Amino acid sequence: MNIRSRFAHRAVRPSCPSSANTFIEPYHFREVGLLSKQRLLVAMLGLATIAASATPQPAQAFDGEDPILGKPWHHEPLTRVAAKTAGFSTDGGGDSAADSLAWHAHQVDSYDSWWGAGGLDRLKVTMATATELEKMHFHDLFDANQVHQTWRRYVSGTMAGLLWAKNQKGTDGKTGDVAAAQNIVGASLHAIQDFYSHSNWIDDKARRDKTFFQTALNQRMALPIYTGAYNLDTYQGIKHHGKFLYAASIMNQPFVKQYLSIACAPGSPLGNSDLCRTFEASKKGTPVRFDVAGVKIPDNIIYQSPAGIALDNSWLAEIGVKQRGLTDITGGEAFTTASNLALESSKQWLETLEKNMTKAGAGDFWQRIKTTSTKEEDRRDQFERFSKFPYTFLTAGNYPSKQTSGEEYYLRVRLQTSDEARSGTDSDIYLRANGQDTNPPTLLDYSPRANPLLAYNDFEQSDDNVYIAGPFAQLPKTIELYNKSSNSDEIYDLLGKKLLSAAVAPFKIIGGLFNTISGGAADWIGTEHKVWMASDLANVPTAAQAPGKTVKILGMTVTTPAGQPFSIEANGGDKGHYKATGYITKTAESAENGPEGWREFEIFLTTLDCIKESKWDRGSDSDEPFLLTMQKALPGEMDSAVTEPLDGVDTGESRAIGRRYKRVRVPKGYGMLDFAISFMEHDDESSAKRQELLAAFTGDVKKSSATEERGLLDAVAASIGEDWKLQHITVDAWSRGGAVRMGQVLDSECDKWIRGQETASFTLNQAGLVNSGVTTDDLLPDLSGTDPGTPPEDPAKPDNPTHPDNTTDPGTSPQNPDNGSPNNGNGTSGGNTGQPNTPNKPGDIKIPPIKLPGNTTGNGTGNNGGTGNGTNGNGTGGVLGNTLFKALRNLGVKFDGLRVLDTSTMQLSVTYKNRQKSGSTVTSSTVDIVAVDADGIGFRDQGNLYQATGEVPERLKQDVLLASKDDEAKVSYLFTLPKGMRELKTLHLREGDEETIMDASSVQLPKTSEAPNLAGAVGGGDYAELGAFDIRLDGVKRGRGNTLHAFFSLKNEGRKALQLTAGSMHLDLVDADGITTSAIGNVYRASGTLDPDSISHTAIIEPNIEAIVRYIFPLPRTSSPQSLRIRGEGGAIHSFSLPTIP
Repeated sequence: MNIRSRFAHRAVRPSCPSSANTFIEPYHFREVGLLSKQRLLVAMLGLATIAASATPQPAQAFDGEDPILGKPWHHEPLTRVAAKTAGFSTDGGGDSAADSLAWHAHQVDSYDSWWGAGGLDRLKVTMATATELEKMHFHDLFDANQVHQTWRRYVSGTMAGLLWAKNQKGTDGKTGDVAAAQNIVGASLHAIQDFYSHSNWIDDKARRDKTFFQTALNQRMALPIYTGAYNLDTYQGIKHHGKFLYAASIMNQPFVKQYLSIACAPGSPLGNSDLCRTFEASKKGTPVRFDVAGVKIPDNIIYQSPAGIALDNSWLAEIGVKQRGLTDITGGEAFTTASNLALESSKQWLETLEKNMTKAGAGDFWQRIKTTSTKEEDRRDQFERFSKFPYTFLTAGNYPSKQTSGEEYYLRVRLQTSDEARSGTDSDIYLRANGQDTNPPTLLDYSPRANPLLAYNDFEQSDDNVYIAGPFAQLPKTIELYNKSSNSDEIYDLLGKKLLSAAVAPFKIIGGLFNTISGGAADWIGTEHKVWMASDLANVPTAAQAPGKTVKILGMTVTTPAGQPFSIEANGGDKGHYKATGYITKTAESAENGPEGWREFEIFLTTLDCIKESKWDRGSDSDEPFLLTMQKALPGEMDSAVTEPLDGVDTGESRAIGRRYKRVRVPKGYGMLDFAISFMEHDDESSAKRQELLAAFTGDVKKSSATEERGLLDAVAASIGEDWKLQHITVDAWSRGGAVRMGQVLDSECDKWIRGQETASFTLNQAGLVNSGVTTDDLLPDLSGTDPGTPPEDPAKPDNPTHPDNTTDPGTSPQNPDNGSPNNGNGTSGGNTGQPNTPNKPGDIKIPPIKLPGNTTGNGTGNNGGTGNGTNGNGTGGVLGNTLFKALRNLGVKFDGLRVLDTSTMQLSVTYKNRQKSGSTVTSSTVDIVAVDADGIGFRDQGNLYQATGEVPERLKQDVLLASKDDEAKVSYLFTLPKGMRELKTLHLREGDEETIMDASSVQLPKTSEAPNLAGAVGGGDYAELGAFDIRLDGVKRGRGNTLHAFFSLKNEGRKALQLTAGSMHLDLVDADGITTSAIGNVYRASGTLDPDSISHTAIIEPNIEAIVRYIFPLPRTSSPQSLRIRGEGGAIHSFSLPTIP
């Protein structure tokens, strides 16, 4: 939602050029160096060159050696060669199917540079979609699990998108939108190619000749893979991707400077970007450096710190190998290696897509994707029309993904606003699932709180827009569209006070800023301001109501100004004590009294009185006052001025100022007017230095107040045009991460008004979501062509059915509710080998046993025919000594064994029994399994099913079918053991809402960390509620590098497992002045030393489990923190007083 034209600048509807000859072919800029939001601005940097050319340049490949001219761009030829190899048509004079794929792979980076050719209309489209385009580059993934989940995100999102496109109408009127499908495939190829240049994949020699697909499944999760940091902070050895920006000589081109001035204005979401900071520096002639680590950088590029690991072109690769610490390969060789892997992986991906599209019954449509030519206009529409954006099937949801390998569901909601007059709205429209869903409601807004000059305006008359909601744990049964209008005077008052607070905040620290700028050449006496609230402004008179008064003084006739007098006074001690006097007058007023009503005012600053002159400073006899003045309507325009130094002002004297400020309009009812003065003492500073001081004085106020001002304007605009008429709604649902499902679940002609504060509800057709028969695992095939490597020998593993050395083998008798403690049996395991994964014919598990609960007395028969003597009674026991199945939802489960394969992998083996009269299918996601260590930190299995027998776990190629009731099958799961974990405590198996827990504390892991040594919980051990978790501060320690380590216990009081990620909570240290220092953006293990391991996997906190974690803060050098403030995901906030830091 953005404010309408009747209140500010109305956002212009983006439009596509009507014909090819009106479209200026853009130059493209490599994403490697710029955030998407920055790149969309840098586009105009080549416009001077474009304008000099009579003929637009043809589209070339991307990823350029030269960041402006390409020579060449690399994404495009990689994709074209892969497409040709996969059988895509190359006939069509640039419009062929292969050309289309290459064009889309190229434009994922460069689409947002088109706005230079399309002006501000296209800029608004790029501003709206930049955050989605940023998600397709394999950035900011700091461990193998995140990398793995992102692969799953891209491949399953691609498949879901293609199945959606299959059912849409294309531009030719036929069912099957080929242009959208080619956009989806091209975008996926871009991401896959980026993996090899943005990750540390080639750092290992063993991986330089094989792709991700050619790596065995059981090795992918164990590899120490990460991708370069970009939008997120670096940590724990993760290196940066790298950035470059453009030189001042290009930024100061007239056309470029015009748009950068708008885009970098206060309140713009780009205002604090590297690009805008560089633009500000360029206006001051900041010099540019042209080499990084000894590598020559192309002309017109400033390469900003930090240098990075990116291998996107040959000269960047020279920097990349140095940042990676590679000495056995040159930059050119590294670039060639990454390119070759990207090409081979692209070929494999297209082959995989063809196989699975055929499996899903969409083979004919795939052939149309491969053979159909598309025009550039149709290609541009995929990026430019708000009813399309098909690539969002890959980008939907948080990035990096918070989900594990489990399924997640999304909704693609298409909303068409009526074409009736005044049917649009400026209210915020929210989507809520299932009424009170655990997910927060989704704000349907492409440019929330953005500058109206730059922003896209949602829900205008005749709009046809698509929005994405999710992820959801399951397909919602209902959705609601809630029109959250703002028509309350209390809201105006609250937001107005926030705006005022933001506007005056810079005054508190302005003195230090002045001293920095002036270098001691001018003394700051003080800064004070006068604020007229809305109620005050209502009483300001007109000149006719408060005319000037005429008086005689010493025989002279003097007329005072008209209006209401005011004064502002500052006492700087030895620097002087001064008072400024002025008058404010109402000059005009609108007839309307509603939110659109206004009053106009004029301020006249008349005199400066010296109550006490300053003492001489630094031996100068020119110490005289001057004023920095600023008038700011809240919300509204600003006017400012600096006076010349006033000579010879002594105690008790006055000097005339005589400055009239620009008349300013202020909204009735909630508007305010602020007039501020910084009193300064002249000490030989120049006139230019005084102008610099004035710019600093006003600039900080602009920046500080811009966001709050826009929020107030938006709230007012929403109350003006709050009602919305929805013409049509279509909802397509899809799932990602597990089975790939797609289907339309709602298609409704509404033609109804949704008034302010009202809700419209819709029921989703659950049967509309169809399982394609393709799984995410199908889309990540093992193309290694070799069997998984043999794990190291386990000396404790028996070579025959008899347990080695007749050591104690725990066993149990059949359970009896009257029996008590566990009983250990001394027995010999036996039994016949069965047929693994075959119903009713389970095979044996030849692995060391773990202890399970047993009985103190009683006789019973153990598993697989083993025998043994119980401690407190005679009984027969087997490998695990437990014959009972634990009930889940559709399955019963019996624990068969747990063993460590090597230093990083653990295998769990179980037997499943079908409890249903009908058949049951066991897939990798049927049962959610979480292993929990002694710190309470849980981690999931790798996400596949394996054979239960054999020395080497072999992945099952298909799901396990239990056709009849009581059919049984044995399977196993592999876990990657997290670095820095404590000893294992429990295993949790959950199917739906049914869970069973096993004690796993007897398993000996190869390496575990020590428990944290803390004196005890702060605050008497009380927990504070913080959204999903209850939290307790357990203690603090001083760490290396002037850091503070804070230890917390988290308790899950709910019924479902919760995920803990770096984004689950935001933590700040707060000093006595309210200055905050944020925690380093990671969660660390509480166990171990002062060099802790970060929790690089998704941490699972099971119900009724208390987990202990650590957060690390950089300690401020100038102040001592007094408290620690925590904000949870739901907005809940709690503060802990800090103890003395040891």
